[in-house]
Amino acid sequence: MSVVDVTVVGAGPIGLATAIFARQAGLGVTVLDGGPTDGDKACGEGLMPGVAPLLAELGIDPPGHPLEGVVYHQGSTRVEHAFPGLPGRGVRRTQLRDALLERALESGAHIERAKYVSLTQERESARVLTDTGDHITSRYVIGCDGLHSSVAADLGVVKKPARSAKRYGIRQHFSTQPWSSHIEVYYSP
Repeated sequence: MSVVDVTVVGAGPIGLATAIFARQAGLGVTVLDGGPTDGDKACGEGLMPGVAPLLAELGIDPPGHPLEGVVYHQGSTRVEHAFPGLPGRGVRRTQLRDALLERALESGAHIERAKYVSLTQERESARVLTDTGDHITSRYVIGCDGLHSSVAADLGVVKKPARSAKRYGIRQHFSTQPWSSHIEVYYSP
C-alpha cells in the first residue's frame, strides 16, 4: 500500500496535465492507468486557443500546426467558426501525450500501470484499489478517466447513460502540406 497526496486516475492529456500542476504545487502524485500505452485515439488532436497558455504553464511545447478555426461538414451543410485572438493548434495526440508524460515524470509524478477497480472514502482520505490488488491511499482522488468515468460513477456523481446507438470516430493522418488553417470535422449518417 502506498500513501500520496493525490491519486490521478487516467493518464490521458487531462490526467497528465493534472499531475504536472499538482507537482508544481508541491504535492506527491501517483497517476494510475491500465489502458493502452500509446494514448492514440480518434480525438483530441485539435487544441482550442485557450490551451496555449496552459501548455506554457506546464512547460511543454509539442510540435503542431496553428489553427485559425473549426469547420463542421455534414452532407452539403458547412458551418465555420474562426477563433478570436490566439490560434488553436493541431497536434498529434501521441505527441501531446508523450510531451505530457515526459514532463510529468520530470516533475516527479509516479506513473503506475494498473487499472482502477474501486474507491473507498475514509474520513480524511480515500483508498483506491487497483486490478493488481494494490491499494493507494491519498488525500485527493481525481478522476480523469474519460467520458464514461468509473471514478465519477462510483462516487454517484454521474449515472451511466442508457445504451444508445454506437458511434465510431475514424481519422487518418497523411504526410502532406496543410490544405486548411481550420480543424475539419465531417459527419455522416
